[in-house]
Amino acid sequence: KTLKKKIINVKCCSIKGYFNCDQEFDDHSSLLNFTSDYIIKVLGINGKHSRVAIGVSSLPKNSPVEIEGIFSISYINQNENWINFFNQKCRILL
Repeated sequence: KTLKKKIINVKCCSIKGYFNCDQEFDDHSSLLNFTSDYIIKVLGINGKHSRVAIGVSSLPKNSPVEIEGIFSISYINQNENWINFFNQKCRILL
């Protein structure tokens, strides 16, 4: 039996930004502003989230930035007419 699901809501719960930078750099939060602003632009009020910006001395594959986000996704199971909520964690290396 194939389950058919329809996404009815997406919310951003939190994001973390890891920035590969020198010890002298201290403006990590401003680097994360673009990501926060973009999520809010796309999701509207559902894009409001908590956030953490962290400076590190290295990242995998020498990436300059790693963004981690936790999103809450609500969907309805169209076969049984019930709603399910779950959190999905994703990571992006830039």
